[in-house]
Amino acid sequence: MYKRSISLVLALIIVFGTFCFGAQAAANGTGYYVITASSLNMRSGAGSSYSKVTSIPKGVTVNVTKLSGVWGYTTYAGHSGWISLDYASKTSNYPDYSGVDVWKRLDELRVKFPDGKYWNHVGGTNNPDGWTDTPCSCHPSKCASTANACDCNVFAGTLKCHGFALKLGYDLFGTLPSTWEVRYTLDDICVGDIIRYRNNEHTVMVTGIGEDYLIVTDGNWDYHCGIDWDRWMSRSRFSNINYIYHAPGNNCKGPGDVTGPAVNANASADDYGMAQVSFSATDSSDMENATIKVTAPNGTYKNYYTDVSSGRGEMVVDLYDFAYVTGTYSVKVQVWDEYDNIGEANTQFTFSSVIAPDDKSVNLSFKVIFAGNAQSSGAQASFLSEHYDSITETAQYSVEGTPVNVSLAKLIYDFSVKKAGYTGYIHSGFRAGTDTVPSVITMYAGDVNDDNFINSKDISALVGLYGESKNKSGKYTVYADFNEDGYINARDMAVLIENYGKSGTTK
Repeated sequence: MYKRSISLVLALIIVFGTFCFGAQAAANGTGYYVITASSLNMRSGAGSSYSKVTSIPKGVTVNVTKLSGVWGYTTYAGHSGWISLDYASKTSNYPDYSGVDVWKRLDELRVKFPDGKYWNHVGGTNNPDGWTDTPCSCHPSKCASTANACDCNVFAGTLKCHGFALKLGYDLFGTLPSTWEVRYTLDDICVGDIIRYRNNEHTVMVTGIGEDYLIVTDGNWDYHCGIDWDRWMSRSRFSNINYIYHAPGNNCKGPGDVTGPAVNANASADDYGMAQVSFSATDSSDMENATIKVTAPNGTYKNYYTDVSSGRGEMVVDLYDFAYVTGTYSVKVQVWDEYDNIGEANTQFTFSSVIAPDDKSVNLSFKVIFAGNAQSSGAQASFLSEHYDSITETAQYSVEGTPVNVSLAKLIYDFSVKKAGYTGYIHSGFRAGTDTVPSVITMYAGDVNDDNFINSKDISALVGLYGESKNKSGKYTVYADFNEDGYINARDMAVLIENYGKSGTTK
């Protein structure tokens, strides 16, 4: 009985002691741990029965991001898995990269690994610090499984896009990205972060940030080790994110500059569905680009991008993009400086006109008369709209003029009536339904240089062409043959003199 009691007590002590030891390890929580075992196995699950993923040497610091009892989830050398925290010690002595000038080092890396080159060592030995002008020839099959195939460069045991991203991260911060913090969403993404996504198929480094896009660098964009700097990608393309390596302390801000630009914005719309957005911005650093997000009353939205020039910017937004929905539109202007600090301003405008994009209810009619000794086949009248193909009519020549009839949608056009050698009628921003076309458009012969004026420049040009004919090689041009008889001669000069001083209409 006595022996049984002693045994029971010892068993309880062992169990209780073990429990307390495990509870102590778990109580330390997530964070950085130093490996204390001579070599610690990383396993595929939280338990010793799971398969071995890799081994971590003694003294290595890892970042534990999830807990399951005494087991912690971490990454090391490109591998992710679980380690027993019984063989690791919590430490506060973890890296802090807040003092790294990420932007300066990225500029240096753009020189070290030039855009358009190839991260490989064709004809030589592995050189992760080098590149060649020769693309790999056997991607993606062989390089996907064989580190030495195609002369791919290898860094930290990996190649292609992943190896290149790890190399950039190492050069930026001086440590393997596999020892950094691990994140899983784009919510707090930073320049210098490395994204592994598309179900472990691709890796890129972030070099710029926008509201709905990221700018990235890729070391295998073409499946041939191609280096591609600063490619814009929609955030929606980063599906199935496996993990994001984030250097601790990297706060996405520039050295000494953590404040976004101060932005002011204004917007208004006219009755024809054209909205004008203008903004100004000031910042202690250079400003790089701006996003204008326009949201319609029904919730549909569209983003527009523009450069920031001299601290000011403007954009015309065609509300055709929103089917001319009436009501109050909201406008958000965001301006980025060179350190990806963001400044923002919000404004609104109201659009109340009823416009049917396909309502071709505006009918126009006009005549074209040629002033000159012309035997002409006529002129062309063109209405050019951003949303419609060119509507072109040909006015056949007659003394009275042949009527031209056109049916238009209620939109804005570039309207012109032109013929080679004649002054024309040009009306930019013609508003169908409000602007009118003259009932008679007179076009004057003699405009050799096509500037819509008949003056001494045209006389000089015609003199230089005098004697040329259509059937002879030389400088013959229809712009100087007003009567279209195939010859540039005294008859054409007489017509020019008759109309000297005339001009066309330009609006």
